[in-house]
Amino acid sequence: FYFVSAVIKCIVGNHVNIYFIVLAAIQAGVLIYVYRKYSSRYLVSFFLFIASTDYISWLFNGIRQFLAVTITFIGIKFILDKKYAKAIILILIAIILLGATFHASALLMIPIIFIVQGKAWNKKTLLFMVAVIVIVAGIGQFTNVLDSMLAETQYKNVVSDWQSWNDNGTNALRVLVYAVPSVLSLIGLRFIRNEDDKVINLCTNMSI
Repeated sequence: FYFVSAVIKCIVGNHVNIYFIVLAAIQAGVLIYVYRKYSSRYLVSFFLFIASTDYISWLFNGIRQFLAVTITFIGIKFILDKKYAKAIILILIAIILLGATFHASALLMIPIIFIVQGKAWNKKTLLFMVAVIVIVAGIGQFTNVLDSMLAETQYKNVVSDWQSWNDNGTNALRVLVYAVPSVLSLIGLRFIRNEDDKVINLCTNMSI
Protein backbone atom coordinates (compact mmCIF):
# COMPACT_ATOMS: atom_id res chain seq x y z
CA PHE A 1 0.00 0.00 0.00
CA TYR A 2 2.84 2.36 0.85
CA PHE A 3 4.50 1.53 -2.47
CA VAL A 4 1.29 2.28 -4.40
CA SER A 5 0.85 5.49 -2.41
CA ALA A 6 4.42 6.51 -3.22
CA VAL A 7 3.86 5.91 -6.95
CA ILE A 8 0.71 8.04 -6.93
CA LYS A 9 2.45 10.81 -4.98
CA CYS A 10 5.34 10.78 -7.45
CA ILE A 11 2.80 11.55 -10.16
CA VAL A 12 0.55 14.06 -8.36
CA GLY A 13 3.14 15.57 -6.05
CA ASN A 14 2.19 16.90 -2.63
CA HIS A 15 -1.47 17.42 -3.53
CA VAL A 16 -3.20 15.43 -0.80
CA ASN A 17 -6.71 15.92 -2.18
CA ILE A 18 -5.72 14.63 -5.62
CA TYR A 19 -3.96 11.65 -3.98
CA PHE A 20 -7.17 10.63 -2.21
CA ILE A 21 -9.26 11.28 -5.33
CA VAL A 22 -7.01 8.96 -7.38
CA LEU A 23 -7.28 6.14 -4.80
CA ALA A 24 -11.06 6.57 -4.51
CA ALA A 25 -11.41 6.72 -8.32
CA ILE A 26 -9.55 3.40 -8.73
CA GLN A 27 -11.82 1.72 -6.18
CA ALA A 28 -15.04 3.30 -7.48
CA GLY A 29 -13.99 2.40 -11.02
CA VAL A 30 -13.82 -1.27 -10.09
CA LEU A 31 -17.27 -1.09 -8.47
CA ILE A 32 -18.76 0.62 -11.53
CA TYR A 33 -17.21 -2.00 -13.84
CA VAL A 34 -18.52 -4.98 -11.84
CA TYR A 35 -21.98 -3.49 -11.28
CA ARG A 36 -22.21 -2.61 -14.97
CA LYS A 37 -21.21 -6.12 -16.02
CA TYR A 38 -23.40 -8.17 -13.68
CA SER A 39 -26.29 -6.04 -12.42
CA SER A 40 -29.68 -6.32 -14.11
CA ARG A 41 -30.41 -2.79 -12.85
CA TYR A 42 -27.09 -1.03 -12.86
CA LEU A 43 -28.26 2.39 -11.62
CA VAL A 44 -30.29 0.85 -8.79
CA SER A 45 -27.25 -1.18 -7.69
CA PHE A 46 -25.05 1.88 -7.59
CA PHE A 47 -27.76 3.92 -5.85
CA LEU A 48 -28.00 1.25 -3.14
CA PHE A 49 -24.23 1.43 -2.61
CA ILE A 50 -24.41 5.22 -2.23
CA ALA A 51 -27.63 5.16 -0.14
CA SER A 52 -26.08 2.62 2.23
CA THR A 53 -23.40 5.28 3.02
CA ASP A 54 -20.80 2.52 2.68
CA TYR A 55 -18.86 4.80 0.36
CA ILE A 56 -18.11 7.01 3.39
CA SER A 57 -16.71 4.22 5.55
CA TRP A 58 -14.91 2.51 2.64
CA LEU A 59 -13.79 5.00 -0.01
CA PHE A 60 -12.89 7.69 2.52
CA ASN A 61 -12.06 5.89 5.76
CA GLY A 62 -11.03 2.29 5.08
CA ILE A 63 -9.02 3.10 1.96
CA ARG A 64 -6.30 0.51 2.50
CA GLN A 65 -8.77 -2.28 3.30
CA PHE A 66 -11.07 -1.32 0.43
CA LEU A 67 -8.24 -1.48 -2.08
CA ALA A 68 -7.86 -5.14 -1.11
CA VAL A 69 -11.65 -5.58 -1.32
CA THR A 70 -11.93 -4.10 -4.82
CA ILE A 71 -8.97 -6.13 -6.13
CA THR A 72 -10.77 -9.25 -4.88
CA PHE A 73 -14.18 -8.00 -6.10
CA ILE A 74 -13.02 -7.60 -9.68
CA GLY A 75 -12.27 -11.34 -9.63
CA ILE A 76 -15.97 -12.22 -9.33
CA LYS A 77 -15.80 -13.70 -12.86
CA PHE A 78 -13.24 -16.26 -11.65
CA ILE A 79 -15.48 -17.21 -8.71
CA LEU A 80 -18.55 -17.54 -10.96
CA ASP A 81 -16.62 -19.65 -13.48
CA LYS A 82 -15.06 -21.72 -10.67
CA LYS A 83 -11.56 -20.77 -11.77
CA TYR A 84 -10.32 -21.08 -8.21
CA ALA A 85 -6.59 -20.85 -8.96
CA LYS A 86 -7.03 -17.46 -10.65
CA ALA A 87 -9.34 -16.24 -7.87
CA ILE A 88 -6.83 -17.27 -5.18
CA ILE A 89 -3.95 -15.63 -7.06
CA LEU A 90 -5.94 -12.40 -7.22
CA ILE A 91 -6.65 -12.58 -3.48
CA LEU A 92 -2.96 -13.17 -2.78
CA ILE A 93 -2.08 -10.18 -4.97
CA ALA A 94 -4.41 -8.11 -2.79
CA ILE A 95 -2.59 -9.36 0.29
CA ILE A 96 1.06 -9.79 -0.63
CA LEU A 97 2.32 -8.67 -4.02
CA LEU A 98 1.18 -5.05 -3.96
CA GLY A 99 3.40 -4.03 -1.09
CA ALA A 100 3.46 -4.65 2.67
CA THR A 101 0.14 -6.54 2.87
CA PHE A 102 -2.85 -4.44 1.90
CA HIS A 103 -5.01 -6.28 4.36
CA ALA A 104 -4.42 -9.86 5.48
CA SER A 105 -8.10 -10.29 6.35
CA ALA A 106 -8.60 -10.80 2.60
CA LEU A 107 -7.34 -14.34 3.31
CA LEU A 108 -10.85 -15.07 4.63
CA MET A 109 -12.03 -14.91 1.03
CA ILE A 110 -10.11 -18.08 0.09
CA PRO A 111 -12.37 -20.54 1.98
CA ILE A 112 -15.43 -18.37 1.25
CA ILE A 113 -15.09 -18.70 -2.54
CA PHE A 114 -15.66 -22.45 -2.07
CA ILE A 115 -18.42 -22.12 0.54
CA VAL A 116 -20.60 -19.78 -1.56
CA GLN A 117 -20.71 -22.03 -4.64
CA GLY A 118 -23.96 -23.75 -5.61
CA LYS A 119 -27.61 -22.88 -5.26
CA ALA A 120 -28.82 -20.19 -2.88
CA TRP A 121 -29.31 -21.37 0.70
CA ASN A 122 -27.68 -24.76 0.03
CA LYS A 123 -26.55 -27.13 2.80
CA LYS A 124 -22.95 -25.93 2.62
CA THR A 125 -23.98 -22.32 3.20
CA LEU A 126 -26.33 -23.30 6.04
CA LEU A 127 -23.57 -25.35 7.68
CA PHE A 128 -21.26 -22.35 7.49
CA MET A 129 -23.97 -20.16 9.07
CA VAL A 130 -24.39 -22.66 11.92
CA ALA A 131 -20.61 -22.67 12.44
CA VAL A 132 -20.61 -18.86 12.71
CA ILE A 133 -23.46 -18.98 15.25
CA VAL A 134 -21.49 -21.51 17.33
CA ILE A 135 -18.45 -19.21 17.21
CA VAL A 136 -20.55 -16.23 18.28
CA ALA A 137 -22.08 -18.29 21.12
CA GLY A 138 -18.58 -19.02 22.40
CA ILE A 139 -17.32 -15.52 21.63
CA GLY A 140 -15.29 -15.34 24.84
CA GLN A 141 -13.11 -18.28 23.84
CA PHE A 142 -13.02 -17.13 20.21
CA THR A 143 -11.73 -13.64 21.07
CA ASN A 144 -8.91 -15.21 23.09
CA VAL A 145 -7.94 -17.34 20.08
CA LEU A 146 -8.24 -14.29 17.80
CA ASP A 147 -6.07 -12.25 20.16
CA SER A 148 -3.37 -14.93 20.00
CA MET A 149 -3.58 -15.11 16.20
CA LEU A 150 -3.18 -11.32 15.89
CA ALA A 151 -0.40 -11.09 18.50
CA GLU A 152 2.44 -10.52 16.03
CA THR A 153 0.49 -8.36 13.57
CA GLN A 154 -0.39 -4.68 13.34
CA TYR A 155 -3.84 -5.58 14.75
CA LYS A 156 -2.48 -7.02 18.02
CA ASN A 157 -4.46 -4.54 20.16
CA VAL A 158 -7.82 -4.86 18.35
CA VAL A 159 -9.48 -7.49 20.57
CA SER A 160 -8.09 -6.09 23.82
CA ASP A 161 -9.37 -2.63 22.79
CA TRP A 162 -12.86 -4.06 22.17
CA GLN A 163 -12.82 -5.60 25.63
CA SER A 164 -11.44 -2.59 27.50
CA TRP A 165 -13.82 -0.16 25.73
CA ASN A 166 -16.75 -2.60 26.09
CA ASP A 167 -17.40 -2.00 22.38
CA ASN A 168 -17.87 -4.79 19.84
CA GLY A 169 -17.09 -2.44 16.94
CA THR A 170 -20.53 -2.31 15.32
CA ASN A 171 -24.13 -1.34 15.90
CA ALA A 172 -27.19 -3.61 16.07
CA LEU A 173 -28.99 -1.45 13.50
CA ARG A 174 -26.13 -1.93 11.01
CA VAL A 175 -26.41 -5.70 11.47
CA LEU A 176 -30.18 -5.55 10.85
CA VAL A 177 -29.73 -3.46 7.69
CA TYR A 178 -27.10 -5.86 6.33
CA ALA A 179 -29.43 -8.78 7.10
CA VAL A 180 -32.18 -7.44 4.79
CA PRO A 181 -30.86 -9.06 1.54
CA SER A 182 -30.61 -12.47 3.25
CA VAL A 183 -34.11 -12.19 4.71
CA LEU A 184 -35.59 -11.10 1.36
CA SER A 185 -33.78 -13.94 -0.42
CA LEU A 186 -35.28 -16.42 2.03
CA ILE A 187 -38.77 -15.00 1.49
CA GLY A 188 -38.33 -15.15 -2.28
CA LEU A 189 -36.32 -18.38 -2.35
CA ARG A 190 -38.84 -20.06 -4.68
CA PHE A 191 -38.25 -17.38 -7.34
CA ILE A 192 -34.47 -17.58 -6.90
CA ARG A 193 -34.56 -21.37 -7.28
CA ASN A 194 -36.73 -21.13 -10.41
CA GLU A 195 -34.41 -18.55 -11.98
CA ASP A 196 -31.27 -20.48 -10.97
CA ASP A 197 -29.03 -17.61 -12.03
CA LYS A 198 -25.42 -18.17 -10.95
CA VAL A 199 -24.86 -14.47 -10.17
CA ILE A 200 -27.98 -14.34 -7.95
CA ASN A 201 -27.01 -17.62 -6.26
CA LEU A 202 -23.51 -16.32 -5.56
CA CYS A 203 -24.74 -12.95 -4.27
CA THR A 204 -27.35 -14.61 -2.06
CA ASN A 205 -24.81 -16.97 -0.49
CA MET A 206 -22.29 -14.15 -0.05
CA SER A 207 -25.00 -12.09 1.65
CA ILE A 208 -25.75 -14.96 4.04
